[in-house]
Amino acid sequence: MKFLFLLLVVFSSFYAASLPSQVQKQKYLYPLGKEILQRECSELASKHFDSFHALHSYVHRHCNLGERRYEDALAWYVWDKQKLQTLSKKAITFHYTKKDKCPVCGMFVYKYPKWVAMARDTQGNELYYDGVKDMLKYYFNHHDNLKLYAQDYYSKKIIELHNAWLVLGSDVYGPMGEEIIPFAKKKDAQSFLFDHHGKKIVRLQQLDKESVEAIDE
Repeated sequence: MKFLFLLLVVFSSFYAASLPSQVQKQKYLYPLGKEILQRECSELASKHFDSFHALHSYVHRHCNLGERRYEDALAWYVWDKQKLQTLSKKAITFHYTKKDKCPVCGMFVYKYPKWVAMARDTQGNELYYDGVKDMLKYYFNHHDNLKLYAQDYYSKKIIELHNAWLVLGSDVYGPMGEEIIPFAKKKDAQSFLFDHHGKKIVRLQQLDKESVEAIDE
């Protein structure tokens, strides 16, 4: 209960804001909501809601928390957790339009469909890029808990970049010059490396801001 009390003290300092920021959610609401869910309203975890309003109404009527701030913390934690679970079960598709610009270089991504990559934040918002290289430049400058997706160079299937094999230094160039080429399978990356004079195969965890920026030097 001491942990719950400390979170409540901090949470009360920004409670006046009607829509909490993602930072406030992650630092205060999610831990407080998780604690309340486990201690006070565990049956909520097995239920599904079609809207935040419906979820919040259920919490108000059935969880007997007494105060709006407790209800808000629990509702935001359960709603965002449910939304992420739903997104993870769906097949990933790209939904870019002719208006979508790469936030790094400003180019319209629809002109380069085979190079398009996507970053999705914890709220389900999507940003599109004209290549993995620019996406990683953005990622390493922000680290906003983004999930990263790209197209396998051979199959064109959308893959999670955290699980991909990435070829650096090949003679295949993208819209922004030398590019990072993603593959779902290591053997395909090895074949591409040999055929296109690549320098090495890496995983996302082996890259950082400096190594990505160095590609353009």
